[in-house]
Amino acid sequence: MIKLIAFDLDGTLLNHSGEISERTLSVLNRAHEKGILLMCCTGRTAQSAHTALSKLQLDKKNGYFCGMNGQWILSYRDYDVVQKEMLSESEIRKLAETIKNRFALAVLQKENKMLIVYDKGKKWISDFYLKLSRLLWIYRQNDVYEKPESISLEQLSLEQYAKICFTAMPWTIDKMITQISHHFNEYTCSKVAPFWMECQRKGISKGNALKAVAEKEGILQEEIIAFGDGENDISMLAYAGKGIAMKNAMRKVKNCADEICGSCNHDGVAKYLEDIFELQ
Repeated sequence: MIKLIAFDLDGTLLNHSGEISERTLSVLNRAHEKGILLMCCTGRTAQSAHTALSKLQLDKKNGYFCGMNGQWILSYRDYDVVQKEMLSESEIRKLAETIKNRFALAVLQKENKMLIVYDKGKKWISDFYLKLSRLLWIYRQNDVYEKPESISLEQLSLEQYAKICFTAMPWTIDKMITQISHHFNEYTCSKVAPFWMECQRKGISKGNALKAVAEKEGILQEEIIAFGDGENDISMLAYAGKGIAMKNAMRKVKNCADEICGSCNHDGVAKYLEDIFELQ
């Protein structure tokens, strides 16, 4: 018997217009009415996820919100917040150095701030990124941040951030993951898309966040179903009794999943839940 449904946002619950379809919304509402707990697990901050999640009204359903890949966990039942330690100034500096001599950007994020870092002489990449953010769904969340700033690696000041992301061409991202994994084994790198990678301290993951919520609620692993599409979802799919990858998921995610459902653009989550809960 399923007691908890966990889901990623971008590329999973949201379609490529960054919206929850009426069908998906209706199915999740009916699942809630059956007494099933809903938990959003995303790489976004709570602020950047607010608009996308507003229709679902997790706060009125006593659900959970897991932001920044498990960095921040909120219970809407008692408004209890668990905040994991952020990356230190020195950690941010050494990880950001990975973009040196590469056509790549480091994107630093915390709850209400985003900082775009470029290597010396490559400000044009940052300018292009900001224009691209108005077009592609994966970047659209950037609009919620307070005046996103862009600075060179040399100007990077000492400040803590929740996570550091990197955007570049896929082959460059792969090289950066190899470099970070080889030199800094205390961090986990996850590709959310071929051109986007997120890096956080080991121990912070969607899987660990899901485990913490399940233990708090007295829910067994076999009573959980989870949906995702990016590599940062793998730990969550692995912890859940049933881990479902979207049809549009990355290959590595599909290989780790128990099953594959339809794509985010074709109500994959809704169709799967309709079948198992007989919600038609």
